[in-house]
Amino acid sequence: MTTHANPTVIGGFVLGALALVVAAILVFSSGAWLKERVAMVTYFPGSVQGLSVGAQVQFQGVQVGEVTAIGLDYVVADRSFRIPVYYDIWPESIGLVGADAPALGPEDFAKRLVEERGLRARLEPVSLVTGQYMVSLGMGTSRPPQYLGGSGRRIEIPAIESTRDRVMDMLDKVSLD
Repeated sequence: MTTHANPTVIGGFVLGALALVVAAILVFSSGAWLKERVAMVTYFPGSVQGLSVGAQVQFQGVQVGEVTAIGLDYVVADRSFRIPVYYDIWPESIGLVGADAPALGPEDFAKRLVEERGLRARLEPVSLVTGQYMVSLGMGTSRPPQYLGGSGRRIEIPAIESTRDRVMDMLDKVSLD
């Protein structure tokens, strides 16, 4: 004697499995999909070898975001390449303290930090053994920002040459004759 499967039970099983998959994604992604994000871009002057999508974006050692994409643009006007690194900053990871904390949105706040305090991005090694890099944000440069004209939807953070690129430039100038 054979019995037929109840379609209601099968449907309930499928819906329960889908609910478990969605819950697992939310738990294992640490809620990253639910975080508010501010989209930024930096055009690094040298090689970005060792930087990958998902790499950390840190400000003085505190993770404040992650790299979302790395591109390669060819600029026809001056026949050169530039490398845009796209990343998201999580505003809730940065607290504003004090009664006179600015009532600015995250985009305006970032633009003010670039112009007034010298916020810049630099590639820094995570591990010299593995060759992995991250984007490090820092302040204090006295050089005026040099914008390369990023997309209008993203805030452009000017770049500072990485230590690796400066060392390579110095080694290129050494005469071994």
